[in-house]
Amino acid sequence: MKKNGILAAVAACALLTIPAHAELSLIQSSGEGARATAMGNNYVALSGDVSAMFWNPAGFAFASSRELQFSVEGLNQNTQSSFFGTNSDASLARPRLVDLGYMHAFPVVQGGFTLAASFHSPYLFDDVNAFSGTYTKAALPRDTMSVYNQYKTFGALDMWSAGFGLQIAKGLGIGAALSLVTGQENASAGFESITNGAIADPVNDYYTETSGTSYVGYDFRVGLLYSFLKRYRLGLRLVFPQTVWFTENITDNFPDAQTSNGSFQNTGKLFSSYSGAFGGAAVFPFLTVSAEVRARASYSFAYPQYTIPDNSLAGRTLYGAGVGFEAPLGVSWILGRAGFSWDQYDTHLFVKQIDNDSAGPGWDPEGLSPSGDKLQGSAGMGFVLHNVLLEWSYGYGVWKFVTNGVLNETHVQQRLLLSMSVHF
Repeated sequence: MKKNGILAAVAACALLTIPAHAELSLIQSSGEGARATAMGNNYVALSGDVSAMFWNPAGFAFASSRELQFSVEGLNQNTQSSFFGTNSDASLARPRLVDLGYMHAFPVVQGGFTLAASFHSPYLFDDVNAFSGTYTKAALPRDTMSVYNQYKTFGALDMWSAGFGLQIAKGLGIGAALSLVTGQENASAGFESITNGAIADPVNDYYTETSGTSYVGYDFRVGLLYSFLKRYRLGLRLVFPQTVWFTENITDNFPDAQTSNGSFQNTGKLFSSYSGAFGGAAVFPFLTVSAEVRARASYSFAYPQYTIPDNSLAGRTLYGAGVGFEAPLGVSWILGRAGFSWDQYDTHLFVKQIDNDSAGPGWDPEGLSPSGDKLQGSAGMGFVLHNVLLEWSYGYGVWKFVTNGVLNETHVQQRLLLSMSVHF
């Protein structure tokens, strides 16, 4: 989410303006797998299917068969905005392929050993925003300002992964996954600011912008999983700092300006800090419960060479937690699932660094801050039909932002995911 129009509106309020291409894209972690989604993405101790590649590759160590998994989802992103008392609404919807993977469990003398490969798409750029409003500047002269903004972006970071799980002792498994990260992002924005009925600055007050960005990088994660007393599990996941290089092509259009339209290119990288999760699960014939806590470490821990502003969320360790449930619904072959997650909203899931930019990494979108935590509720079902598992899940997530105290946004994301797994 590049807050170019918002920042231009802030400029109209006599505050700081930063161009769109210098802004940080706010990436959402949507996770992977219908079962995990239905249980609120609280899956680090329960991983055992192809989605273990993302949640905890040590779960592969306890796989007992070969599995082929395929999943698609319908995504809806909605934003409600309030700007100087004017409310606006914008939405974006699209279907997408979210994972295709295979794992192969090998018989060994002691314990288990599984190799797996998959395509999955766990990180989203999708965002949409529209707002308008009229206000009077407090300073003299008391100009009347009218602002109109619209913004949309969609895309994802995809992971092409290979991983393994191995039991190294009774009930104790380790695993690792290495991924090539690729992706595309396409964004469009339009902004118009009218002062006393006219456009005062035809370059900064009236423009449209489009951009297309391609990404390539890597991801490496490891996990531990301990199973004991046949019913209980403890899981641990550690994700090492990721690096994703990008090339961004931007086109600006100024309808009222004498200057010509501009096209230019940025290159740089996205990078992350350490992150991980620890959780436990209990599996009974009548109920399965999975709970976890998770954290993203301060960027100063991973990158001590950078000076991070005191008010930046990048300098803080952020936390989350949740719980998920699964139970047979009358018969053993129909499973009901539900979950809930709470997370401190992370504006720095990745940090953006443009090459040759003396200002350094974009530690914060200027003036933008979460005004609440991210909450997600979910539900779903699984149907076990011999060696085929059919699953669906529905997730509803909410988070809020405020920009310089004048623009309030409520973001709602809905995901309907359908999955089929074949065991043989």
